Amino acid sequence: MNCPRAIAATAIGLALFLSLVDVPAAQDLSPQALRAYSFVDVHPAQGDLAALLTTHALSAAKAGRKPFAYLKAKWCGPCLKLAESLNDPAMIDAFRGTAIVGMDLDEWAGRLVKVGLPEDQAIPAFYRLDENGRPTTARIDGGAWGADIPKNMAPPLKAYFHKN
Repeated sequence: MNCPRAIAATAIGLALFLSLVDVPAAQDLSPQALRAYSFVDVHPAQGDLAALLTTHALSAAKAGRKPFAYLKAKWCGPCLKLAESLNDPAMIDAFRGTAIVGMDLDEWAGRLVKVGLPEDQAIPAFYRLDENGRPTTARIDGGAWGADIPKNMAPPLKAYFHKN
């Protein structure tokens, strides 16, 4: 293969990968947030969920971050408010040192339970992942704070992320 074709193939592969990995619903994390934590969404088109979670946990460990699964939905008001708040300094501090992998309940319907994630619990919800990407019982959901504003969300999220 000559060089221009190799470059084109690499560019197409990278574009395909980037089209399958989303930044959180807020779309644009600030440079401060990107230095503090990572946040990606996974979709069924990317493959087997158990394998995706394992890869996520291994990548998090290499980066020195704790892996967490995040369950959400496009129709979930608190999930949208959380996404809008990700660049807030208090939220950046709360998420510091984490690697979050987001999954939409509707996209993954029927497949979450196969990896140990419930489909019938309150959202937004975070689950600590073990070193193999399996969800643990360490969980927090939107019921842990009052109104969905950073000053309410950040303290319980920070305590949860740093305890687990």
